[in-house]
Amino acid sequence: MLWLQGKGGSKGVAQLHSLLRMREANMLGHNGGFNAPERCHLGAHMFRPNFPVELIDRMQSRAYIGQFSAEGDVFIAAFQHDRRIRVYETENSWRLRKNVHCRNLRWTVTDTCLSPDQQFLLYASINPTVHMVNMRTGAVESEANVTDIHEALHFDVMDNEGASDYHHSFGIWSLRWGADGREVVAGTGDHSLYVYNMERQKTVLRITGHQDDVNAVAFMDESSHIIASGSDDTLIKASSHHHLFSHRAKPAGVLVGHSEGLTHLDSKGDGRYLLSNSKDQTARLWDVRKMYSSHEYSRLPRPTIPSFGNWDYRWADFPARGYIVPHPQDVSVQAFRGHSVLQTLIRAYFSPAHTTGQRYVYTGSADGSVRIYDIVTGRTVDQLRYHHEIVRDLSWHPSEPMLVTTSFDGSVVQWEPCRLHPGSDDDDVAETKPVRRRALPDDPGDDRLEDFY
Repeated sequence: MLWLQGKGGSKGVAQLHSLLRMREANMLGHNGGFNAPERCHLGAHMFRPNFPVELIDRMQSRAYIGQFSAEGDVFIAAFQHDRRIRVYETENSWRLRKNVHCRNLRWTVTDTCLSPDQQFLLYASINPTVHMVNMRTGAVESEANVTDIHEALHFDVMDNEGASDYHHSFGIWSLRWGADGREVVAGTGDHSLYVYNMERQKTVLRITGHQDDVNAVAFMDESSHIIASGSDDTLIKASSHHHLFSHRAKPAGVLVGHSEGLTHLDSKGDGRYLLSNSKDQTARLWDVRKMYSSHEYSRLPRPTIPSFGNWDYRWADFPARGYIVPHPQDVSVQAFRGHSVLQTLIRAYFSPAHTTGQRYVYTGSADGSVRIYDIVTGRTVDQLRYHHEIVRDLSWHPSEPMLVTTSFDGSVVQWEPCRLHPGSDDDDVAETKPVRRRALPDDPGDDRLEDFY
């Protein structure tokens, strides 16, 4: 990993554009060029993690969540049937740091998130209560009221300008913690966004505007000034910080282009670009500067797009599989096609800035594969195959060419770039062999609980 010295002596992982800018200004030394570590760092984007090298863990349960922390030193995996969240130390041979026995779950863990300082872990389910676990306590086994405190955050308790508390029942599908640590935002099954203030221990705002479940939320940049929400009503809506803390908060803009419900959102982090995944079997790239204002959207004619009646993505294949269903009011920048979005809220992400310059988009798939797309052309550059069951969540390490996938087959698998034998042709992929540190079965197995559900 390559580090750059910042102001005040602080260090940060070197980004591609920072190195290029420093070379332009002749600030690198080395006779104005890159040294060997810098050349390796700049070339890292060419080595995509496309080969399974290690079985990190396997549970008799479907894996719903799999995410690296912001620094990449921690990986979080959440499992359905075992009601567990397992936290691994990536720099210590994937040692188990926490084995969280979740409480008050309904169906599964729907989402998790870490506090900005990585001290606290939140987990949500299909109910209005989020639980918080301290990651820095000594015990590995984290069982509520036995070895740890799982503090309950009640999102259904409203604090509205001195009004009495208001209790309302709903499920939480998506959870994000703001960069300043003060607010947590949740997308819910009652067509709303809830903003929870950690200092006041209450929900301070409910944002309405969608006509169906809000399955995904994302902060557009590190300032947390703009929140994007994706819903089963097929729309992405954005609320600015100015509107967010008005008690009559409404979305400020609308992104139109999907023909079915949203399953996930990921922000590029620059306040401009957003990635979505949808039940219409596409992921889409958006520029929020192209969004309709709420007033403009209200004046648009009703779009003429095919309707599939009572089609439910949980039980049936997409009726228009193999066809492109255009939206007449589409304002997306790029569409990515090839993966399958069925049965569950499958996720899609931008590749890391530090090693790839966010050149790629990657997504799980209901067919058990992983797709990596070129963000400019929209074409598939890699299709990774190992799992037989749904890959719902996955995460690319923020500073190393490493990908980890979690699947309904219960496995957590690490992927790295293919290693070529000395003297072999770079194009001869058939001659590559993975470097495996732990036994990786040729067959990951099937969803052992498929008949149960």
